Amino acid sequence: QESNELIEKQKERAESILRYLQSIGEGVFATDLQGNIIFINETAKKLVGEDSSEDSKKRYSEVFLFLKKRKSLNMSISFVEEVLKEENVVVFPQNVSLVRKDGILLAVSGTISVIRDENGEVTGTITVFQDATKQRELEDMKNSFLSVAAHQLRTPLGSMRWSMEMLLAEDLGKLPKLAKEVVSQIYENSGRMVVLVNDLLNVSRIDGETSREEKESVNIVSFMKKVIDTMRPEAEKRGVEIIFSEPEETAPEIIASSKHLYEALENLISNGIKYNRENGTLTITLEVTEEILVLKVSDTGIGIPEADQSRIFSKFFRAPNAVLKETEGSGLGLSVVKSYLEENDAKISFESKENRGTTFFVEFPLRSTKKRV
Repeated sequence: QESNELIEKQKERAESILRYLQSIGEGVFATDLQGNIIFINETAKKLVGEDSSEDSKKRYSEVFLFLKKRKSLNMSISFVEEVLKEENVVVFPQNVSLVRKDGILLAVSGTISVIRDENGEVTGTITVFQDATKQRELEDMKNSFLSVAAHQLRTPLGSMRWSMEMLLAEDLGKLPKLAKEVVSQIYENSGRMVVLVNDLLNVSRIDGETSREEKESVNIVSFMKKVIDTMRPEAEKRGVEIIFSEPEETAPEIIASSKHLYEALENLISNGIKYNRENGTLTITLEVTEEILVLKVSDTGIGIPEADQSRIFSKFFRAPNAVLKETEGSGLGLSVVKSYLEENDAKISFESKENRGTTFFVEFPLRSTKKRV
């Protein structure tokens, strides 16, 4: 009797959950381990353009085709296979579209995760997604505004700095000491504005998927030396020692966009200098394994508070201790670093202890080249 009542309650609960899933405004579909659809709600059918009466017992790939825009190309994404492999929650990346039955591309956002039974075994996947057309339009408008505003600021800033350089060099005549100090201060502040404008341009290009550059073979050892040599005067000015440790074995070349890779690594090293302690060290090492090349950038600085670590790659975010240490900053640097590294198929992670320092790890895949340098 009790067993029957328990079964009945579980059945009622399952039916209640199904009714809820059918009534929500997001599209929902679930698959088994083979990718066959075992549930699809009415919203999902409507978004994809599927007839309500049509048989939904199909492979998900027969109904749902998701595309990711990269430059001018649309690349298909196999979310179900990806989440089954990773056994984790996958958030749709930017600029994902769903191909409707009528061929129209619908901007969507969403998440997909595995379904587990009472024993913790994976039994399938569930995807929740929604129409992101208005959100995408707002993003495009924002990116367009940022790009136009940054370009409009860039030209007069360049002209101002050129004029101030002439004044400081006294090409137009000798300046009184006080006037020269004022012009020098204005020139320094305009330099900060140039950095901010460039950061805004980078963000608008990344978000608008217009930042990708052609890739080439890069000698990572000589490349790192070049970046370090550029940053060494700033390090010496702040009393930070840079230590570069080359790999014990000959490092292979990597395939990357040298322009964006340079900007990413320069930014990482710059942070390691700015947020370091006086007379601190910045240790940069390269390690080679069979499949990856690992770059470590380790400082002895202020570190990242544990409560802020999950947001460190978010746009415009700066940890409170970073603001106290270095008041100037846009909070865009690490967001750009992450995007540029991912563009080059690299992964970035970090370990940090507040008041003890931070180590960033950048992993480059080596599968694309076997050439040694």
